Amino acid sequence: MPRKKDQTTQIKGEVLFSKPLPSSNDAERCVLGAVLLDENIIAQAAEALEADDFYSPFHRRIYTAMLSLFNSNRTIDPILIAEELKRDGDAATVGGIAAITNLSYGLPHFTDVGEYLQIIRQKSLLRRLIMSCAQITSDALEEEEDSELVLDRAEQMIFTLSQERDQGAAGPVLAELLAYESLTKAYERRKSGEIVQGIKTGLRDLDSFLAGFKQQDLIILAARPSMGKTAAALQFLVNAALDDHVVFFASLEMSKEQVIDRTIAQIADISLWGYAHNVLSDMQWKQATDVYNTLQGRRFFIDDTPAMTPTQVLAKARKIKTEQKKLDLVAVDYLGLMTSSKPSRERRDDISAISRELKAIAKELKCPVIALSQLSRAPENRNPPRPKLSDLRDSGAIEQDADVVIFLYRPSYYEKKETDSTNYTTEFIIAKNRNGPTDTVEAIWLRDKVKFGNKN
Repeated sequence: MPRKKDQTTQIKGEVLFSKPLPSSNDAERCVLGAVLLDENIIAQAAEALEADDFYSPFHRRIYTAMLSLFNSNRTIDPILIAEELKRDGDAATVGGIAAITNLSYGLPHFTDVGEYLQIIRQKSLLRRLIMSCAQITSDALEEEEDSELVLDRAEQMIFTLSQERDQGAAGPVLAELLAYESLTKAYERRKSGEIVQGIKTGLRDLDSFLAGFKQQDLIILAARPSMGKTAAALQFLVNAALDDHVVFFASLEMSKEQVIDRTIAQIADISLWGYAHNVLSDMQWKQATDVYNTLQGRRFFIDDTPAMTPTQVLAKARKIKTEQKKLDLVAVDYLGLMTSSKPSRERRDDISAISRELKAIAKELKCPVIALSQLSRAPENRNPPRPKLSDLRDSGAIEQDADVVIFLYRPSYYEKKETDSTNYTTEFIIAKNRNGPTDTVEAIWLRDKVKFGNKN
């Protein structure tokens, strides 16, 4: 969400606050003056502040010119700053070279302006908090939108501010360092033979092909009933949680207790039926107990509220990310059971809206979102009944919004001869991959344990 420039705190002509907005003119002047005395200080400032963090319009223009010179690798001095301002037509408004030079008058030679940067940053956050609250109040008083939408926008504003508080602004230097760090990590992975860049699924061949689930991706996991969609999604979540990631499962179909039972059976590698019906051996019960104790220390969040809207999923996910300082993977089971934030007469339109909102959630939270989806009956009329993109139920928008579409297909299911004592090959058909090729990889369906295993 882009920052808004400071503005008068009024709603429909009524002044909300009699006190001036928070600011520190002295701290702003010290930072700018320090840069004039030692241009190397600009690198420290650029990591922490954006131009809009300065309250004074005069200081804001000067800092913008300094950043422009810094980004073009030019010297930062009053004359060149004035030239930059002339290009934007601001030279006359700041008072010329004399006014710029006066910023450093009487200041000592700084080597570190960290405390002043922190003051400016804190004042800026307070101002934006005040403006956000004013906007929230205005939206609520107007009563022109549904209360849930107003509340969602309010949460988004506060959530954005809290993220900025935790992370700070990414100035030019920080952005370059992050890019370099990412490149270095990629090179180290290549040297070690590690090719997975995103969140690992735990299935070797799938990880090898997709290189894991990437940030901001919407992954559609679709199949006909009883193919193992929920089992696969849960397995991906569990694997991520055990790898010290923060994960959130919005389970619209199964209860929280059922999810936990499946999770324990998967990790303990025991029969789900035996666990649910209390017919395990002492050794198997010990395995289940050990798994339960292990899960206590993992950040695996489950919400089984039925018929959730994307807005509700986002609100719950935001809360987790705020409390845990990060959120690495979200899964929704399943898309067809979700309710649209703005219900329409046509279910197809609702699904289209839900799909768009799920993609927006992935982008806002900067983490992959897995959405399970049912397929239409069309595969049943083909031989073999292998699914394809046109089988996605209710809306082609799902295919359009998704970054990755994975179908599950188990040929043995249609032979109707499956038993719990036998393992079966399942195809993970990667039908869409926005950032890579499509293909099919195989895994083994361990029916009695309701999980997938690596083939070979």
